Amino acid sequence: MRRRKSNHFTLIELLVVISIIAILAGMLLPALQKAKQTARGISCLNNLKQIGMAQGGYSADYNEWIVPGRIPCDQSVYSYYSSTWFGLLSGFAGYNSGGQRAPAITNGYGVIYKGPNVTAGSFVCPNGQKPFKEENGYFSYTHYAINAWLSGDSNTRTAYSTFQRRLSALTHPSHAMFAGDSISTGSYRFVTPEDPSFRHGTPDPRPLPISSSPTTGGAYTKGKAQFTFMDGHAAGATFREFSNWQPANSSSIDWDANPYSIYKSRKMYSAGYDIAK
Repeated sequence: MRRRKSNHFTLIELLVVISIIAILAGMLLPALQKAKQTARGISCLNNLKQIGMAQGGYSADYNEWIVPGRIPCDQSVYSYYSSTWFGLLSGFAGYNSGGQRAPAITNGYGVIYKGPNVTAGSFVCPNGQKPFKEENGYFSYTHYAINAWLSGDSNTRTAYSTFQRRLSALTHPSHAMFAGDSISTGSYRFVTPEDPSFRHGTPDPRPLPISSSPTTGGAYTKGKAQFTFMDGHAAGATFREFSNWQPANSSSIDWDANPYSIYKSRKMYSAGYDIAK
């Protein structure tokens, strides 16, 4: 009597199929993760390019002044965040200290910022380690920081952040970094060489600082931080590459004389422009 052929898999056959699927998944997952990282990096670069273009629009409207890190404002009238560089570029309005809807200081330049507790818009890095939130350990500003060594917060010319500049101060716009990835949760500006977040390609392994600058050096990182420059382009750099940035005429500068002495240990933030202007 002829046996009827079974259409069912045997246990061994099932195990073989499962093993093949597991092997294929193990081969594909790293590629998928890499593709995801690449897509996030591209999205971040696009944000930074838009931010660079917005800065150009601000300078065109304000007599070629580079947007400052922050301007003084009456917080009973305006929102604190509207006076920051990202508030000025986005035309953010928000609420004043009395809890009332505040007017915007500028009309904005095509980039979007939705507030300190909303992680959305042009100032969000897809690889940002934490969302926006007005609490320690979260990004209380944005995932990006401005190069206040270039832009200044005021113009008293007594400290690193008190040198506001016009576009005429630029000597090599493609070398002058304007803003980029930040690990400093409680600061809107770069202060130390450790402040950029080298989180693209390989995640930045350093713990997020509770409020401002990290205590661990960037030399431990393997990824790249991404930046936008004053000519409008955006690009990434490793910590080693970033650390080697300096003015083209660095060898002829007396770094112990004023105002250069302020920048002596922060040369990477002084590339591409005339410090004395």
